[in-house]
Amino acid sequence: MRFILKIQILILLNFVFQNDILGQFANKMWYFGEQAGITFNTIPPSTLTNGQLQAYDNTSTITDTSGNLLFYTNGITVWDKNHNPMPNGTGLGGNLSAGQSTLIVPQPNSSKFYIFTVGYASADAFRYSIVDLALNSGNGAVTTKANIIFNGSTEKIDAIYNPSDTSYWVMTHTWNTNQYYCYKINYQGLQISTPVINSIGSINSGGNPTGYNALGQMTFSEDGSKLVTAIYYDGKIEIFDFNVATATLSNPIILTGFYQPWGIAISDNNRFVYYTEWFDSKVIQLDIISGTPSTIIGSKTTVGTGTFPNTTSGYKIGYLERGPDAKIYIAKFGQNYISCINYPNLSGSACQFVDNAIFLGTKTCNAGLSRLANTPHNVYCYRDYHDSIYICFGDSVLLNGKNYHAPFSFSDTLLASDGCDSIMHYYLFNSILPSIDLGNDTSICNGDSIKISAGIGFNSYLWNTGSINQSIIINSGGQYWVSVKDSLCSNSDTINVTNNSNSSQSINDTTICNGDTYTIKLNPSYSYQWWDGSLFYENNLTQSGFYWVQIIDNCKTYTINFNLSIKDCNCNIFIPNVFTPNNDGINDFFFPVISCETYDYHFIIFNRWGQIIYESSTQALKWDGTFENKEVPEGVYFYILSYKIRPEDKKLTSKVGSVTRLK
Repeated sequence: MRFILKIQILILLNFVFQNDILGQFANKMWYFGEQAGITFNTIPPSTLTNGQLQAYDNTSTITDTSGNLLFYTNGITVWDKNHNPMPNGTGLGGNLSAGQSTLIVPQPNSSKFYIFTVGYASADAFRYSIVDLALNSGNGAVTTKANIIFNGSTEKIDAIYNPSDTSYWVMTHTWNTNQYYCYKINYQGLQISTPVINSIGSINSGGNPTGYNALGQMTFSEDGSKLVTAIYYDGKIEIFDFNVATATLSNPIILTGFYQPWGIAISDNNRFVYYTEWFDSKVIQLDIISGTPSTIIGSKTTVGTGTFPNTTSGYKIGYLERGPDAKIYIAKFGQNYISCINYPNLSGSACQFVDNAIFLGTKTCNAGLSRLANTPHNVYCYRDYHDSIYICFGDSVLLNGKNYHAPFSFSDTLLASDGCDSIMHYYLFNSILPSIDLGNDTSICNGDSIKISAGIGFNSYLWNTGSINQSIIINSGGQYWVSVKDSLCSNSDTINVTNNSNSSQSINDTTICNGDTYTIKLNPSYSYQWWDGSLFYENNLTQSGFYWVQIIDNCKTYTINFNLSIKDCNCNIFIPNVFTPNNDGINDFFFPVISCETYDYHFIIFNRWGQIIYESSTQALKWDGTFENKEVPEGVYFYILSYKIRPEDKKLTSKVGSVTRLK
């Protein structure tokens, strides 16, 4: 950022000296409106009252570099320097209400000039006429007129000088297409058969009434690097980069949501676009430095409001035009004043909008002013040149060995060989940092991945992962940051991503005693839906059956199925003290008689020497009085029985006793 001042001074020096060498024509006089006029041969500009034309919209006037009038036109008639209609100078094919209805473009190295015209809205053709100033004793005459280049034009014309081959490009837009047609004028004349066609931006069609999307100003920037156009009924402003050597448009920025945008102008530093809306009195500034539509629209600032004491039938602020003094002038419909922006390169109110800037005397302005092809020789002797320098927050500008931070202002004097010295006023501002937002901190589930995006519209991206893409895909938690850069500054944002583990809840099959309640309590952090429609994390069960619950945690949705059994816990146990295993079908087996199902059942029988002769863990099994497949002798035997009535019982119940075996 420390080289901005040096670069801008070199650009201005080159601009002044180049114009001094190539200078032939200028726009130091304007004739427009109801016989209104102003001259830039005085400082400040002053009123002219000798004009003859009448026009509702824009006109075109050309002078030599000394400010001497050559001729002017409203697109229907052309008047010479003596304010007389030129021979054959009527019926040029234009329309008094055709927006940018006419434009004068010189033919290089020739006494000839082209007058281009369009019709009202979309109803007519793009035409040209030729003026030869070598005729009629140097006053000029029209040699050919109203020649159709193509049918179906819009109300848009502008032209720019091409220094690569000292030619001009004449730009217009066709109706019902998205095509800009650009025609070259070189020393041989108009190259009508070989236009450069750019299909870019919006289709110009429709409107209400039909054809109103042909309305709205189109203009080149002073250096020819940008083209800006308004589309009236659709409420759009479109900005393009323009390659003056090849006549190609690129990098469209489409801005929407405006109400009937009408006049358009762009500051010399290509940072600010100014526009008006028909039937409104405001002049509005847009900061286009970011190149991002939402940021540009968010910068919308009303820098001035015109006053309209004279009756206007609802018409108010009109077209805008850059003057040879680098100020932007604004038409005021039906008024005997025009407005002005003194310092278009400055932001907001610093640009200094002046409502009643130039008095027109008894003459009045309508919707337009006077326009001329943007030429390298269209120079005005600057007395004060104001420009703004934007630097990133924390950066500085090096001046005379010292670093200066914004906000700051300074002045310098630029000496010119022609004595037209200029005072350079520079204003140092902090640029708006690019707006970057990765969103709120979030989480990720095991095995999943998520996309983190920094958004579109930045010149470059750098993530802490090393990626230089607009977005990254992550599959694990952590802290992630990205640094983005627009055309000037950088900014960054960070997002924290936490890992979410899948919940692992379960409900086992369970048995409860008759009359008891089985209470299930799950994690209250999650969402639930039970078989009965309940959504609470807790449920109470008293009936046997098969049940289910759906669980929605941070990562997934799953269902648990389980069974609840009911048992009679009033359990009676009877153990006989004698049995007769003689196969008579009566009392042949010894076993505990239990009226309920038990748990952890264990039954052991010993002989009188302590030897285990029978053991079982199954409640339904019975001892048949044998040991190792042989009948045991008559006598007394001892047993131990242990069990649980309920599975959740913590302790076993035990019973001991004896039984007598008889035959």
